[in-house]
Amino acid sequence: MNEAKTWTRLKSAINNINNQQSSIPNLQSEICSSMKLGLFVTTLLLLAPSPCLYAQKNTKDHPNSPVFKDYRKDRPSPLLIQSDVTYRLWQTFLLERQANAGDVLAQHELGIRYLTGKGVSADTAKGAHWIQRAAAQNLAPAQFNLGLLFYHGWGVEWNPFSAYKYFLTAAKRGLVEAEYVMGQFLTDNLVVPRNWNEAYRWVKLAADSGYAPAKETLKELDKRMAQLNADSSAMRGGKDRPDSLGGSVVFLDFGSDSTSHGEMNLLKDVLESGGEELRKALGLATMLEGTLEIDSMEVEAIRRTAEEGSPEALAVLGRCYDKGIMMKTDVVQAAEMYVRAIRLDSPRAGELLWKLLQDDSFHLQLKTRSAAGDVHAQYVWPTLRALGFDGTLHLKQSWIADEQAFKLLERSAVKNHLPALVELGLCYFGGRWVAADRRLAMQLWNKAARLGSSEAQVRIAVTQVREGGEKATVMNSIQVLDDATRAGSVLAQVALGYCYERGVGLPLKKSEAARLYRSASQRGSQDAYRALQRLHDELRPPGKEYEVSEQ
Repeated sequence: MNEAKTWTRLKSAINNINNQQSSIPNLQSEICSSMKLGLFVTTLLLLAPSPCLYAQKNTKDHPNSPVFKDYRKDRPSPLLIQSDVTYRLWQTFLLERQANAGDVLAQHELGIRYLTGKGVSADTAKGAHWIQRAAAQNLAPAQFNLGLLFYHGWGVEWNPFSAYKYFLTAAKRGLVEAEYVMGQFLTDNLVVPRNWNEAYRWVKLAADSGYAPAKETLKELDKRMAQLNADSSAMRGGKDRPDSLGGSVVFLDFGSDSTSHGEMNLLKDVLESGGEELRKALGLATMLEGTLEIDSMEVEAIRRTAEEGSPEALAVLGRCYDKGIMMKTDVVQAAEMYVRAIRLDSPRAGELLWKLLQDDSFHLQLKTRSAAGDVHAQYVWPTLRALGFDGTLHLKQSWIADEQAFKLLERSAVKNHLPALVELGLCYFGGRWVAADRRLAMQLWNKAARLGSSEAQVRIAVTQVREGGEKATVMNSIQVLDDATRAGSVLAQVALGYCYERGVGLPLKKSEAARLYRSASQRGSQDAYRALQRLHDELRPPGKEYEVSEQ
């Protein structure tokens, strides 16, 4: 088709385009918000290295590019102003002609346009096609961007191993963003074996080049490597002191300030430094901008999110009860929050609970209040036994036998203490301290759900999607899981990933399953991490380079 006919066709579409409200999906926002990789709490730039790389290489070749450079033509009299839509369509036509002729920069820009919907209707498949063509011509930014597409399954089949290859190629060519991302692959032990020293080297290269996110990450890596070195000579693997090196963003070791006011200020500092992801996990998404002021309303928001199944919120509430922040000090209720957080794989709550258990006064309160019929104590004591804190309980003369633990839990559940009903259901479901009885477990969870337990409702939904059944039941369960995931439940998040992985009530979509599992594993979920390992193993290529082992 010659240019005259093409231009006629473009002009005929202009009126329709001008009269329609844009329906281009906001892929740019999705891409930007999805770039939290592993332990790095940051956001990479949209599909591209730093703007200075493009400014030097591409401004000369594409002086009018709305992608590589903000361009504003000198405007004539308003009566002669040409439509922006007309200009964009003509620019896109010329860009496509250059791309088809083999111009690698045009191919790359055209790919980004299709991915972001700039001047064209967003189309991830077309965007991936042009990015791949530019990457094949060894354009380093295109190789980095193609790595992103494979990592997230945008326009291509999800494949983290292909992503790794493209990121590595771009990193070896000095692209700082790729150097930074290499740190993720060398720490998560999923694509290639974990290597902290090599991860540190790559991140330091990016930091030394002035890349701000790498500078921040380097500080975190320094802390983590110091922890690893210290931990090599400390007690590890025992049941009484869980490993504290998980990836949770909630780190609530406030120091020695014993005043409520001092603790509150330290809590504010922790929540503010945790950033957007932590605030979302705590149910404070409406406070993402500006300074966080901790008051009774914020604590209530955290409490609601905790009841939805957020391990981060449960850990924060535990610390609040532990130190009397915005509420009366209550070490038994602090322990209750900690054990519930541990049940949801909080990597930080275990150490906070372990510290609490070293205090003799805690054990005295636990026994006294349990004998007096306190439902919190009657729930906490057997749950500590179930979680494997036997050594500390024995040392503090608080050890109880299985039969005693089960009876205490029953007494709390009979009084409709919701966490006890959920825990008792787990006993029957898994056959702990009693013969396995799925029907009775579901009865207990249904009772707790009727009384207002969101966790019980999620556990019912998880059981139903994993066991299958009538389509209406499965679809209703998926809706419960989706709502709970949005509310902060890590348990629901993992179950929703399972549905995408297996195509249970949802389209089979491994990339979405990986996204959900990745997010949950970053929050500490071991089930999610094992699921990620399974997804990676299904695609793992041969070769020693990709052989990973349990660490």
